[in-house]
Amino acid sequence: MIICGSVVRGIEGMSVNQIDEEIKNGARFVTYHYCISVGFVTFRRTSPIFLVITRLGRIVRGTPYSLISFLLGWYGIPWGLVYTPMCLFINSRGGEDMTRQVLSTLQTLARE
Repeated sequence: MIICGSVVRGIEGMSVNQIDEEIKNGARFVTYHYCISVGFVTFRRTSPIFLVITRLGRIVRGTPYSLISFLLGWYGIPWGLVYTPMCLFINSRGGEDMTRQVLSTLQTLARE
C-alpha cells in the first residue's frame, strides 16, 4: 500500500513495509517546535512531521526552526522568554519523536 506524503514529509511513494524497514534501521518520525513573538503576543507552533533517517539528520532538519525561535521568539513578555528556550532545547535533542503515534496511524490505515 502506498501512503500519501501530504501530512508526513519524507514518505512520499513509500509502502508501509518500506517505512517499517526504515524505522528498524533507526529512522524516526519527528516534529520541531518554534515560537515567534510580536509585542506581547507569542505564538508557539510545531512543524509538520518528518521522516528523518539519521540522528545528525534530525538535528540538521531542526536548525531552521531553531533559528526562527532564536531570532524571533524572545520578544514576547513573558511567554517568549519561556517558550524560546523550550523550543531550542527540544530541537537540539533532535526534535520531538512522534514515531509511535505515526506508526500506529499507518498500521490502522493499512488494515482498512
